[in-house]
Amino acid sequence: MKNYQSEDGVLWISDNEIKTASPVQKIIEHHGVLVVLLETRQGIFDGNNVECFDLEGKKLWTIEAPQYGPHLGDPSLPKSTYGNILKDIHGRLIGASVDGIYYVVNIEDGTVEVTPYPDFE
Repeated sequence: MKNYQSEDGVLWISDNEIKTASPVQKIIEHHGVLVVLLETRQGIFDGNNVECFDLEGKKLWTIEAPQYGPHLGDPSLPKSTYGNILKDIHGRLIGASVDGIYYVVNIEDGTVEVTPYPDFE
């Protein structure tokens, strides 16, 4: 039985309201934690719109922002944001940036690494 839900953009874990940076758009349970995609705030592309919580509601990390696609590798240039989170057929957590770049998300710390187009079911 799952002990979490999103109701009107609010995250609930074990009947406790959990504070997030912005309203919840999607929740994925992955390797015993909850990974939450948040709405971007008023079109601001701050890139940190994925958070991870344990099953008691403790925040574990906020994702590393994706680099804007055309400028991969240049940290002085703007960041993008994530439009979706999902699992590929290999069980990896994937962050899909709004500019079409896919990242494998390290579930331990929220760091990301660019990956070629992943296979989805």
